[in-house]
Amino acid sequence: MKQRERSMKRLFLLPSLLLMLVFAMASVSQTEKSSAVELLKKHLLEKDYPEVFQDKNYHVRVENVLNVDIDNDGKNELVVLFYPHYRQSASVIIYKVSPAGELARVTEALAPGPLQKISGDYLDSHEIGSAFDFSLPESQTNPENKNKALQIAMAKFGGVVVYRRFYHVDGRKGPVSYLDMTSVELPADVLVVVIGHAVACAVGTRFPSRGAVHQPVGLRDDE
Repeated sequence: MKQRERSMKRLFLLPSLLLMLVFAMASVSQTEKSSAVELLKKHLLEKDYPEVFQDKNYHVRVENVLNVDIDNDGKNELVVLFYPHYRQSASVIIYKVSPAGELARVTEALAPGPLQKISGDYLDSHEIGSAFDFSLPESQTNPENKNKALQIAMAKFGGVVVYRRFYHVDGRKGPVSYLDMTSVELPADVLVVVIGHAVACAVGTRFPSRGAVHQPVGLRDDE
């Protein structure tokens, strides 16, 4: 029930956030934007460089930065639109701003829009051996076990993306990044094939390299 409530809140939050961003883009001054960009640049270079895989820092491409109060608590956040290198990375990341000007990344990020077919425009963390996908057995897909699996994944991996039928985890470095994609429909031509204990997902006729197969994982009481 709590998971469903969070999903509903997220569905209402996202349109509101996007609408707020549209108005904020029209009202923010160039000085405020420059200040926010400098604050973000310092934070990324010194403390939280995005998309670090196997000690490789991928060039940061920031599309837009907004300095707005998105949760109406009287404190501004930085809402940053990134152009990611990896297709498992978020495009919108939110940073809390302390009174001293320190930034702290919000763990849950956003990736607005429907899932798209694999195009080759983005890198895949599976192809460099830094990621795998897993699912829970049908007998363990209750909300409590799903939340438990999420907490374990977030404690052990740098990147976590949750889809309706499986979890993606990767070994990116830095504070954990979490994307909830359970409210997004998979493309109509996604095929899920069960082969023994393994599950394979394909979009159209193309299988993502190494990322196609993921193993069902059971949870024990001591995990």
